[in-house]
Amino acid sequence: MGQLPAQTPEAAPRGVVGPNAVIQLANALGEVRGADEARKFFVRAGFASLFDSPPADMIDEDIPAALLRMLWDVFPAGEASEIARDAGKRTADYVIANRIPAIAKTTMVVLPTSLSARMLLKAIHRNAWTFAGSGTVKVEARPEFLILIRNKPLTMPDCAWHREGIVS
Repeated sequence: MGQLPAQTPEAAPRGVVGPNAVIQLANALGEVRGADEARKFFVRAGFASLFDSPPADMIDEDIPAALLRMLWDVFPAGEASEIARDAGKRTADYVIANRIPAIAKTTMVVLPTSLSARMLLKAIHRNAWTFAGSGTVKVEARPEFLILIRNKPLTMPDCAWHREGIVS
């Protein structure tokens, strides 16, 4: 797995997202339907090459958007939602394990929850370009913590991909 490009949000290319949007969807689909069926899904979508050689760099946001839309076209809504939820959880787990520096994780564990959550929200907002693509992200720390993603091709009604990564 390649490292994300070292870019600031201002210099980030618009309309791209991290490769885990595709990689973890393939993994989640493979878990439910098996690797052969997951590959057939990617072939049908026109993205067999991404299944066979998972991307290491940022990808066009339209690719995972098309794959997520196709989930609901091919599978029953409940199954599509479960696959999307699992893909979102896998993506969140990857980010936590690989993109949050160890010192930050250690610091967040010892801080009170409200301060840790604010610290995490700031980091999410600063790095939102990696998952929001051309969309916009707003974070708020009011009584509850909120991450609002708007105008993003991956965001669909009832899609659990983003919700699963949110911790309350």
